[in-house]
Amino acid sequence: MENLQVARAAPTPANVTVGRPREYLTEREVEKLMDAARGNRWGHRDATAILIAYRHGLRASELVALRWDDIDFQTGKLHVRRAKGGMASVHPLGAKELRALRRLQRETAQGVHVFVSERLAPLSVAGYQRMVARAGEAAKFGFLVHSHMLRHSCGYKLANDGQDTRAIQHYLGHRSRLQERLLNGGAENLPDYEILEMLLAASNPRGDTKPLAKALIDHFGGLAAVLSAQPEALQEVKVEIDGKRRGLGVAGVAMLKAVRDAALRLSESQLRQSDVPIFCVGLGKVYRNFRDMRGGMGSLQEMDYLQAENQLKTFSKETGGYAWFPQFEGEMPDIFRAIAAFLRNQYSISYSPSNRTRDGKFRKVKIELVAPDGAPLTVQDQKGKKQKYMVYAREGYNAPKGAD
Repeated sequence: MENLQVARAAPTPANVTVGRPREYLTEREVEKLMDAARGNRWGHRDATAILIAYRHGLRASELVALRWDDIDFQTGKLHVRRAKGGMASVHPLGAKELRALRRLQRETAQGVHVFVSERLAPLSVAGYQRMVARAGEAAKFGFLVHSHMLRHSCGYKLANDGQDTRAIQHYLGHRSRLQERLLNGGAENLPDYEILEMLLAASNPRGDTKPLAKALIDHFGGLAAVLSAQPEALQEVKVEIDGKRRGLGVAGVAMLKAVRDAALRLSESQLRQSDVPIFCVGLGKVYRNFRDMRGGMGSLQEMDYLQAENQLKTFSKETGGYAWFPQFEGEMPDIFRAIAAFLRNQYSISYSPSNRTRDGKFRKVKIELVAPDGAPLTVQDQKGKKQKYMVYAREGYNAPKGAD
C-alpha cells in the first residue's frame, strides 16, 4: 500500500527539472524550436508566439495577454505590460516579427487578443506552456524545455551582445534595480522622480509609473511638494500613456498621503526623543499677504499653509521651543532677538520619576516655578511691579524600554 501511494504522488519540482543542464536556449536552438512548432496544426501561431516571447523576454502570462492594440504596425513598436510588478515598457519590433504578426492577423478572425485558441478564446497559460514543451520534444533536444526558458534566453542573448546589466534588467521589466540601488546606496543616490516612481508602483504594480512620476515632480517642483499637495491638486496632473490621458487614482493618492503621514509620525517620534529645542519662523503669512493683494491664492493653497503652520507649532511645542509667524518683514529683527534671549536663558532640570516602568511610552511633564515656601513664584521689577512670565519646556519624554 505504501509503495502504491508513492507511485500515485504528484511529481515534485525536482522531478520536473531532472535532465535539464541549463535554463536558456541559444539563438540557433530557438530557431530549431520554432521549426518544430511549425509542424503543429496552428504552426504559424505557435512559431510566432515563441518568436515574440524570445525577442521580448515575455513570461507565459504576459504573452497570452498581448492584445492587437499593444502593437503599433506603423511605428514598429510593442507595448509590453509586465506581470509580477514589473515595469511596463515599449520595445521595437523587428522586420521578421512584423511580417509574422501581420500574417497572423490576416489568418486569425478579428478579435482583441493576438494569440487565440481554436475556439477564438484567448490562449491559456497552460495551453501555451504545453505547446512549448511539445515543440521541445519534437525538436529532439536532449533536455526538457519549458516556456520560461525563452525569457532566460532573451537575457542570455542580450548579455552576449554586450548590453549593460541595468539595460537588460530594464528591458526585461525588472523593477528591483531601483530597489537594489535604494537598499545598497540609500535614497540620496536616487533622484526625486525615481523615489516617487517606486511609491506609485506600490498602488499600480503593473503599470509604467515613471512618466507620471516625472510629471508630478515637474508640476509641483519636488518630492516634498508632491507629498504635501492636496488630493485634488494631485489628481489634476495628467500624462499621456498608451495614447490616453492618465493620472493618479484614489489608490495612488492614498499611498502618497500615507507616506506623508508616516514621515510626520516618524519626525514627531524623533523630536520627542531629541534634547534640542526647535525654534520655527514661518513666512507663510508674508507670502499670503503678498498673494492677497493680487487676488488671493485659492482655498487649497490656503489650507496647505494652515497645515504647515500647525505642523511648525507642533514641532516647537514638542521640543520646548517656540514658533513665530510674522506678517511683515519688519518683525524679523525682534524675532531674532527673542530667539537669542531664549538661548541665553535655558535651564536643564533633572528629576526622578515616580513611574519607573520601562515601557517606552511617552510621559507628560508639567513644569511650574514656585517660591521657597511652595507658593507660586512672583517676579517683580526694580520698582516692585509684578511681571508676567511664561515657562517654555518640553511637554514630556519617552520612557526607556527594556530591561534595566
